[in-house]
Amino acid sequence: MNTKKVFEANNELSDILLNKGLIEITSLKDKEKGLRIFKPAVASKKKIYFDHADITVFYGNLLQDSLLELSEEQLRQLLLFCKLPITDFRLVDYSGEFSFVRMNSNMKRVREEVINYRKFDVQESKRRKIENILKVYDNIEVF
Repeated sequence: MNTKKVFEANNELSDILLNKGLIEITSLKDKEKGLRIFKPAVASKKKIYFDHADITVFYGNLLQDSLLELSEEQLRQLLLFCKLPITDFRLVDYSGEFSFVRMNSNMKRVREEVINYRKFDVQESKRRKIENILKVYDNIEVF
């Protein structure tokens, strides 16, 4: 029986986020409330909150998405969102907003775009940028 790994808002997931370069910015007051907050960089608007069992993604003060657990693929997608500048992420999701529901179809679309750009020899600059995004994504290892 092959069971897929799921990640919850706990120390295992926080260790992964920290090992992937995110920083924890949780205040003592928030820790007492059961919150933990992670960002890709101090000045970043991207935030991942652990609110007890919830894993919530923010950009600035805007809620992007929230789940109780993440699959390995969803964790890779979240890490891609954290790694990319928002201008590059807009090539993945035109709105620039992160959504676990849309990410699978977005990544499929982006892969198809690259194939079409190569096939018709158009949009070379955009194609190279998307290829770099896909390279980052394909190289994200959870463990």
